[in-house]
Amino acid sequence: MLAKDNVWSHPVMENLRRDDGLTASAVINERDGPFPLWERLASPEGPCEMLMEDATYIALGDYGHPLCGRFLEWAMSTADRAIADPRFEIGAENRSKGWKNPPSFPGNRGRVMAISALAKAMKSGAEIEQDALREAADQIARSALLEKGRDWADKLVQSQFMYAVRLLMISGDWQLAQNLIAVKRKFEAVPHQYQVIKELLESCRGNQSPELSSPAWRKFQDYLENISPPGANALIRGETIGGTCFFRTQIGLIHQRVTSRGQPIVWTEVFAVIGHGP
Repeated sequence: MLAKDNVWSHPVMENLRRDDGLTASAVINERDGPFPLWERLASPEGPCEMLMEDATYIALGDYGHPLCGRFLEWAMSTADRAIADPRFEIGAENRSKGWKNPPSFPGNRGRVMAISALAKAMKSGAEIEQDALREAADQIARSALLEKGRDWADKLVQSQFMYAVRLLMISGDWQLAQNLIAVKRKFEAVPHQYQVIKELLESCRGNQSPELSSPAWRKFQDYLENISPPGANALIRGETIGGTCFFRTQIGLIHQRVTSRGQPIVWTEVFAVIGHGP
């Protein structure tokens, strides 16, 4: 049977040909830098995640495209610049003067660290630095859990907590992911994603990855297939905050982590399973 065509190739190539597409954005970044107003930056994770979203969007159409690599370089340099910025050690009412402000901190730093680790691995085609992902997940989860009651019920907060869980799964630390998702909180703002991930983790035995014959794995594959096409953005935005292509990439990375059975991540396969279907 012939492999299915990559459903992302056409829309991505069309975007790169447009006058207002990512090629034009890249020209501006080359001229001005990816974030020229750095001293006014109040949320350092924002530009890092935007650049990662652009990189993963291009990768869904063509992982080897030069512009994908360029956006990854900008994501890496922006994340590294943020991590080294002294504002992570300063609390301030004016958030552009200091980033150490709970409950955003330490989650904002964790989100920057996650982009740094993922972008570097994706650019080099190498394994992800797993300790960095674990640390990032811990910081993101701690920020989310600072929220209580009505604040916890917000989709933004719950989606950030689920991001921490996904990062642990991508790192291959199934036991830590199980421990985290077992927290005594309700997930009414992200019920479908929560249930799919929770059932997959419950199918793990200790720190062993899920069995490929389990009903939970088949449910996860169905979820991946449903969120993969370009037309599924509304479905993704219904239960998460942030870039839709970066979210797809995370689900693809979890798929790869399970199917690789302990072998290093193969990035071409991550994007192939999204573009062609599991």
